[in-house]
Amino acid sequence: MNHVLLIAVGNIGFRHFQALLNCSSSFDLYVVDFDDSAITRAKLYAADNANGRLIYYYSSLKDIDVPTAFHTAIIATSSIPRRAVFEELISLHTVKNIIFEKVLFPRVEDYLHVQTLLDKGGIAAYVNCIRRTADVYIALREELAAAKKIFFSMRGGDWGLACNSIHILDLFAFLTGAENPAVSCSGAMLEDKIFESKRSNYIEFYGKLVGKLNEQSLFSIDCIHGQSAAEIEIYTDATYYCICESMGTILSQPLDGSKPADIRRFDLLPVSQTTNQVVDQLFSGQIPKLTAYRESADLHVPILQEFIKKRNALIEKEEDLCPIT
Repeated sequence: MNHVLLIAVGNIGFRHFQALLNCSSSFDLYVVDFDDSAITRAKLYAADNANGRLIYYYSSLKDIDVPTAFHTAIIATSSIPRRAVFEELISLHTVKNIIFEKVLFPRVEDYLHVQTLLDKGGIAAYVNCIRRTADVYIALREELAAAKKIFFSMRGGDWGLACNSIHILDLFAFLTGAENPAVSCSGAMLEDKIFESKRSNYIEFYGKLVGKLNEQSLFSIDCIHGQSAAEIEIYTDATYYCICESMGTILSQPLDGSKPADIRRFDLLPVSQTTNQVVDQLFSGQIPKLTAYRESADLHVPILQEFIKKRNALIEKEEDLCPIT
């Protein structure tokens, strides 16, 4: 079963494609995208970067006659078609591992439905929230393990609250060290306006999400208008942290002033340099550092419910979805 499938090779899918060409594992790569321009771009890139790997291109899943079994599939579509694409995939082919892009789905009902199908098929599934794979955050998680109380805050400008808040909440959940923390969330401070997303047919919000990750951890996620570098602040009962990913710095300061502030530097790898690591881990039989599907679904749903509530109030209709991706 030395076959890997990439569904959608435009946008973030192209970053996955770049990474897959740098995997050390031996496999043939199958790429599916209905967009001819995305396929053409991938072919042009692969002409100089395939590293001897066999690559097959298709415009639909139905066009793939062999193989019928994939070791790993990456579903990098936008959120609205993702459930249907997943259902078509498992109806036509056997899959051992699936990596989903986020935002997973636009409807709450999709999350349990897909989990049921994953369980039925014995498929291991993960969501591509990559901050928790970074060494800097793995080390910070260990530092925070002794904290009795933690307050997480993220604030920045024009960073895409609806699209990217799951990345931030996933990081906060990871840093608590808790397995499947219970999440409650409020979108009462979201702005009373729907904005167009940079992706066609999707929307965005500005404003603030606040909530709890468990009884010991609180969070605030804020997106303001205008270009402003995002900062993550973490307050524990003993230490204050300020993280600026764009500058690659973490400042830490004991609250009792017993030590001077310490500044550490770090680099976060892009998807084009992380997916290869994840796929190689899967081929070697390891559990990857990505978020497991079930845990990610539990983080997605409270946020999605708040976005659905806000959108329904603004459009003055009761709908069961929010088109975010």
